[in-house]
Amino acid sequence: MSCLLCNGEKIPAEGFLKNSIHTMKQNLDFLFGSNEKEDPSDYIRLVEDKDETYLAFNNSSGEYSDGIVAIQYCPLCGRKLKSLKEETE
Repeated sequence: MSCLLCNGEKIPAEGFLKNSIHTMKQNLDFLFGSNEKEDPSDYIRLVEDKDETYLAFNNSSGEYSDGIVAIQYCPLCGRKLKSLKEETE
Protein backbone atom coordinates (compact mmCIF):
# COMPACT_ATOMS: atom_id res chain seq x y z
CA MET A 1 0.00 0.00 0.00
CA SER A 2 1.31 3.43 -0.87
CA CYS A 3 1.12 6.60 1.21
CA LEU A 4 -1.53 9.33 1.00
CA LEU A 5 0.64 11.46 -1.31
CA CYS A 6 1.20 8.53 -3.71
CA ASN A 7 -2.57 7.92 -3.69
CA GLY A 8 -3.18 11.44 -5.02
CA GLU A 9 -4.30 13.03 -1.76
CA LYS A 10 -3.52 16.64 -0.88
CA ILE A 11 -1.31 16.74 2.21
CA PRO A 12 -2.20 19.86 4.23
CA ALA A 13 0.43 22.21 5.61
CA GLU A 14 1.12 21.53 9.27
CA GLY A 15 2.09 25.12 9.97
CA PHE A 16 3.83 28.20 8.61
CA LEU A 17 7.06 29.98 9.43
CA LYS A 18 6.62 32.93 11.75
CA ASN A 19 8.87 35.34 9.83
CA SER A 20 6.68 35.66 6.75
CA ILE A 21 3.48 37.41 5.74
CA HIS A 22 0.41 35.17 5.86
CA THR A 23 -2.66 35.34 3.63
CA MET A 24 -5.92 36.66 5.06
CA LYS A 25 -7.35 33.12 5.02
CA GLN A 26 -4.36 31.79 6.98
CA ASN A 27 -4.74 34.59 9.56
CA LEU A 28 -8.46 33.90 9.95
CA ASP A 29 -7.73 30.19 10.35
CA PHE A 30 -5.19 31.03 13.09
CA LEU A 31 -7.84 33.09 14.92
CA PHE A 32 -10.95 30.97 14.46
CA GLY A 33 -9.68 27.53 13.50
CA SER A 34 -9.92 25.76 10.19
CA ASN A 35 -12.23 23.12 8.78
CA GLU A 36 -10.03 22.09 5.85
CA LYS A 37 -9.60 18.37 6.50
CA GLU A 38 -11.35 17.44 3.24
CA ASP A 39 -9.83 19.97 0.81
CA PRO A 40 -6.95 22.01 2.24
CA SER A 41 -6.01 25.29 0.54
CA ASP A 42 -2.31 25.06 1.53
CA TYR A 43 -0.84 21.68 0.61
CA ILE A 44 1.51 19.45 -1.33
CA ARG A 45 0.35 16.88 -3.90
CA LEU A 46 1.63 14.83 -6.84
CA VAL A 47 0.89 15.97 -10.39
CA GLU A 48 1.62 14.02 -13.56
CA ASP A 49 2.15 16.08 -16.69
CA LYS A 50 3.56 14.87 -19.99
CA ASP A 51 6.45 12.56 -19.10
CA GLU A 52 7.19 13.83 -15.60
CA THR A 53 5.88 13.51 -12.06
CA TYR A 54 5.92 16.73 -10.06
CA LEU A 55 5.57 17.66 -6.43
CA ALA A 56 3.06 20.53 -6.51
CA PHE A 57 2.77 22.94 -3.60
CA ASN A 58 0.50 25.82 -2.66
CA ASN A 59 1.00 28.11 0.30
CA SER A 60 -1.03 31.06 -0.93
CA SER A 61 -4.44 29.70 0.12
CA GLY A 62 -5.31 29.37 -3.55
CA GLU A 63 -4.48 32.98 -4.45
CA TYR A 64 -1.72 31.90 -6.85
CA SER A 65 -1.18 28.82 -8.99
CA ASP A 66 0.67 25.80 -7.63
CA GLY A 67 4.45 25.69 -7.80
CA ILE A 68 5.95 22.42 -9.07
CA VAL A 69 9.24 20.53 -8.79
CA ALA A 70 10.06 17.42 -10.86
CA ILE A 71 10.69 14.41 -8.61
CA GLN A 72 11.48 10.72 -9.07
CA TYR A 73 10.76 9.44 -5.55
CA CYS A 74 7.92 10.13 -3.14
CA PRO A 75 9.28 12.47 -0.43
CA LEU A 76 7.08 10.83 2.23
CA CYS A 77 7.48 7.08 1.66
CA GLY A 78 10.46 6.89 -0.72
CA ARG A 79 8.65 4.88 -3.41
CA LYS A 80 10.06 5.28 -6.95
CA LEU A 81 7.48 7.14 -9.01
CA LYS A 82 6.88 6.02 -12.57
CA SER A 83 6.47 8.65 -15.21
CA LEU A 84 3.56 8.38 -17.63
CA LYS A 85 6.05 7.45 -20.35
CA GLU A 86 7.28 4.45 -18.31
CA GLU A 87 3.72 3.31 -17.59
CA THR A 88 2.74 3.16 -21.27
CA GLU A 89 5.82 1.19 -22.36
